[in-house]
Amino acid sequence: MLKKIISIKNVGKFLSYKAVGDVELRRLNLIYGENARGKTTLCDIYRSLRTGDSQYIMGRSSLGKNNDSEILIRLESRNATFKDQKWDEAYPDIEIFDSTFIHENVYAGDSIDHTHKKNLYQIIVGQEGVKLATEISVLDTKIREHNSELALKKANLQKFVSTGFSFDNFVSLKQEDNLAEKLKLKTTEFESLNNSSEILSKAQLKRISVSDIPENFISILGKELDDISSDVESHIRQHISEETNNATEDWLSQGVSYIKDDSCPFCNLSIKSNELVEYYKKYFGESYAALSDDVSDLQGEIKAFITDLIELKFLNTINENDILTKFWNKYESFNIPDLNLEQLIERMKSLQSCMDDLTNKKQISLLERISPGEDYSNVLTAYEEIKLEVSLYNQAVTTANELISSRKDTTKGGNLETVNAELIRLIAIKERFEDATDKLCLEYNSATQHKKKLDSQKKTAKEKLDKYSSKIISKFELRINQLLKNFGTSFRIGETNRRYIGGTPSTTFQVIINDVPVTLGNSSTSISQPCFRNTLSAGDKSTLALAFFITQLELDPNLDQKIVILDDPFTSQDRSRRTYTQQLICKVAEKSKQTIVLSHEPRFLRLLWNTTPNAEIKTLQLCRLGKENTAITCWNIQDETSREYFQNYALLTTFANEGTGDSRHVALAIRPVLEEYLRFRLPFQFEEDEWLGDFISKIRNAEANDLLFAAQELLDELEGINDFSKKFHHSSNPDADNEIIDDTELQAYVQRTLDVIGGF
Repeated sequence: MLKKIISIKNVGKFLSYKAVGDVELRRLNLIYGENARGKTTLCDIYRSLRTGDSQYIMGRSSLGKNNDSEILIRLESRNATFKDQKWDEAYPDIEIFDSTFIHENVYAGDSIDHTHKKNLYQIIVGQEGVKLATEISVLDTKIREHNSELALKKANLQKFVSTGFSFDNFVSLKQEDNLAEKLKLKTTEFESLNNSSEILSKAQLKRISVSDIPENFISILGKELDDISSDVESHIRQHISEETNNATEDWLSQGVSYIKDDSCPFCNLSIKSNELVEYYKKYFGESYAALSDDVSDLQGEIKAFITDLIELKFLNTINENDILTKFWNKYESFNIPDLNLEQLIERMKSLQSCMDDLTNKKQISLLERISPGEDYSNVLTAYEEIKLEVSLYNQAVTTANELISSRKDTTKGGNLETVNAELIRLIAIKERFEDATDKLCLEYNSATQHKKKLDSQKKTAKEKLDKYSSKIISKFELRINQLLKNFGTSFRIGETNRRYIGGTPSTTFQVIINDVPVTLGNSSTSISQPCFRNTLSAGDKSTLALAFFITQLELDPNLDQKIVILDDPFTSQDRSRRTYTQQLICKVAEKSKQTIVLSHEPRFLRLLWNTTPNAEIKTLQLCRLGKENTAITCWNIQDETSREYFQNYALLTTFANEGTGDSRHVALAIRPVLEEYLRFRLPFQFEEDEWLGDFISKIRNAEANDLLFAAQELLDELEGINDFSKKFHHSSNPDADNEIIDDTELQAYVQRTLDVIGGF
């Protein structure tokens, strides 16, 4: 509850207010204030206290004053202080009906725009609906902010997106096992398809073919002739040893072949009876000739074991294989071991030379068993070693050729477009999962998931709000129309619905006049089109706004915890609606925690006062002290609204506005109106037997700390009006009845009087 405004400094008309006397608030509070005395300022102070928004106060800082605004309000158990442009705490349980409420929530400048519809929606759906709508609004703000963040993340990531891939497809790529190997294989496949004609025509590698040792080499070297007797062999060898200079068997064998007709080829003498010749014939017979042929054949094979042509072939094969390997390695991964060609040829030649020596020995001594010996074993071992290297070389060639053959088959049946698409995909995966790119993707995906979560939360909240709104809007419209009927309006509202424009819920409705629906329109709606602006009077619009506010309060389940403040709720309404407005406010006052009504209509406040027990009501006034300053003082509503004062006031206002009325009666009413006004505004300052001249003297002589001191700004006007009006009173002018009255002059002084009292 609001207990008391203790002080206000430099806020609007409240230049330096401090509470004096019994100005503590009650459950129902009626505050009278003439126009421009600070009623709207008080509402803005309370609105600022409610929201904690200092702008409502800062915008009303007293002009021409350099000091900051300060406010101290006593609440139920603590004080609320506004200092250094902020409240030390807020008091949210305040509902205010004033021009600001109307302009922010219902209409402004006679038209309704989208902001009004959004705010009106919150009024209709109440605290529970506002909570849901706020949740949607907060989520909508978060979504917009998140969308900006998401767009920025997308822009940062976009430059890493692989050519040929959409952004979403790139981000959603999955990592694959053995990607590097797959990428290598697919790149090779693409290149092979791209160079298919060359691949299909390119030769395979060749093997190195080295000769084996003749199979019968060792056996021929060790072969002996079984059909030559030992006696014949003994004679032959003895003869060769004794009669020749170590003639070879081959020479002797050839010589035997020249014998003809049993005559010596040299001397032509008969050798028929020569026993030695017979031995030679037996020794160099068919078996010997056959063995000699075998040895000769063996010698031929050994000569062919390694030749210049073979060496050249080896060299060409290795060179060609090296070239082919470089080509095929672009498509297939294989390795051909290095082969020491020089060493191979050297060892082959060494073996060939050794074998040649051994066969020559055999050829010379066919019947002699030739054993190869250690030299042969060494060169043979060396050859077998190098031959193993050749075997490994050939195995690698075979493996390579299998890969090459497979590559040719793949190339022959491959589809370049398909392979290219897969290659692009694999390259994109590689680029997608680079550290920097992957980090951006993770951040983007996380942000996307968060957005989906926010969207889902908003959807759920919207569904809840829609369900709630459907029920409450129907109930709200029904109650509004009941109020409008009781106010006696000629219109009602219909088709009240919610809308979502810009992600925020709002309300739209139609005005129905004579069963004809009229759209709300807006400030840009043509004046030729019937709409809210041109079909309702100012009183109707004001009544509709009050109906919205009252219905909001009635549907509020927490009204008993709310402080309700109404500023001139009867403004612009027809007199016929005065009583019903009073009845509605009284009902609100019964149910609310506290009610404050501000008005410049004392008679309307008297209606409220008449229906409320005095123990629960407090009457105050916003009193002008001096030219600018406003104070909050006690107000005697009974005296203020007495019959004589109202009659005199009505007499002055009628004469000023319409020019009618008895001029002398009007002139006589000026002084009592001013006297009553000053008594009301400056209570307990004047005695019952004092009149206006005495009031003026007291004000003139007031000290600076006196309540009357602030009224010194009125002295000139009070003295001038008093000098004019006392001419018509017998107490100061015995010939008052004969005093001539000039209507023009009277009109001027009546208006000056009304200006002093603020129109009342």
